[in-house]
Amino acid sequence: MGAKLIVNVIIFDIILALLMMSFAGIQPPSIANPPTQSMAQAQANISWNLTIGTINWVWLWPLFYFVDWLIWIVTTIFAVVVFIFNIFTTSLALLSSVPVIGPFLLMFAVVINFVLIWELVTLIRGTEG
Repeated sequence: MGAKLIVNVIIFDIILALLMMSFAGIQPPSIANPPTQSMAQAQANISWNLTIGTINWVWLWPLFYFVDWLIWIVTTIFAVVVFIFNIFTTSLALLSSVPVIGPFLLMFAVVINFVLIWELVTLIRGTEG
């Protein structure tokens, strides 16, 4: 029953998210283009003109490239997590604002998501009976 319940709750959350995006005007996350080698080479193109000669830092472009990729990965993950959190909080706010049945809809959404978390934990731990 656990896997079927997990799939059903995720489908419920996807439908709820689509409704919230259309009614609340939530925009999908903006993800920047991944870094390229030419961007890293342009960043590392630093020259110091000294009286005794010139120091060139172009050989550091692989380090800039690696750091750019790390920054891009972290910002992409953060944008998606914030988007998911924004959908969940907006859906709870909109559900609670419905007259008369709003609190019941809110509690249904919260309880079903806690059940999803519980089923995922039991599935990961392997204690499914």
